[in-house]
Amino acid sequence: MTDTQARITEYWAGRAEAYHREHRTAERAKADRAAWTDIFKRYMPQDAVRVLDMGTGDGYIAHIIAELGYAVVGVDACEPMLDEARDEAELRQEEGINTPLFAEVDVTDLPPSFFDFDVVVSRYLLWTLREPTEAIRGWAEALKPGGLIIAADATWFPNGISKDTQVISDNGPDSFVLTYTDDVLEELPLATADSPEAYAEVFRAAGLEDVEVVELPEITKIDEEFGTPQGHESRPTFLVIGRKPA
Repeated sequence: MTDTQARITEYWAGRAEAYHREHRTAERAKADRAAWTDIFKRYMPQDAVRVLDMGTGDGYIAHIIAELGYAVVGVDACEPMLDEARDEAELRQEEGINTPLFAEVDVTDLPPSFFDFDVVVSRYLLWTLREPTEAIRGWAEALKPGGLIIAADATWFPNGISKDTQVISDNGPDSFVLTYTDDVLEELPLATADSPEAYAEVFRAAGLEDVEVVELPEITKIDEEFGTPQGHESRPTFLVIGRKPA
C-alpha cells in the first residue's frame, strides 16, 4: 500500500462510525434509502444473481442490493468500515433479512478467487482511486462475459477542496482537508473532474462497451430538501454503466 493510499484508508477508518450513523439516523436517511433502493431496482439486470460491491464501506449499497434479493459480496480495505457493515448484517439477520458477505480486500487488486459475478457496483468510490482505469479493468475480470459495472459518483471537487471543510471523525474535524491535500488530489484523476464524461472515458479506456451516463436528479432533490451531511456540498450525482464484452 502506498503512503497516499494508507493516508486515505486511515481517513475513512476515522470516519467509519459517524458515516454509518449518518446512514442510519440522519434526517435524510429514510429518503436516501428509498431513492437508492429505487435506483438499483431500475438499473440492476433482472436475471443477475451475484453482485460484487467495491469499496463497500459500511455496506450501505450492499445491504440495499441484498435486500432486493441478490447474493452480494462487499469488499473494502478499511477494517473499521467493515466492522460497521458486519454489525449491520447481524442486526438484519435477526430480522430475517437477506444480507451480504463482507471481505477485507484491496479494490484495486482483487484476488483470483473473485470471479463469475453478474454485476459489479460501487458508490462514491471512483473519485478517490489513484488509477481508476486499472481498477475498472480488474473489476471487469471478476465479471461474467456480458456482465455490468454500475458506478454511482459525482463531480465532487472541480475547483478543489475548501480549506475550511470539516467532518465528523475520530481523527478530528480537519482530517478531510489534511488527507485530501492538493498533492493528493493531483494523484486522483477523477477527484477534480468537471464532467461525468471523465468517468465514462475511464470505462471506455478499460474496455467496457455500451457505456452510458445516467443523471440522478432525485439525489439533488434530497440535498435541497434536507441539506447535505457535514463537510459535503451538493453535486450532481450520476451512474456510469458499462458492459464487459461478451
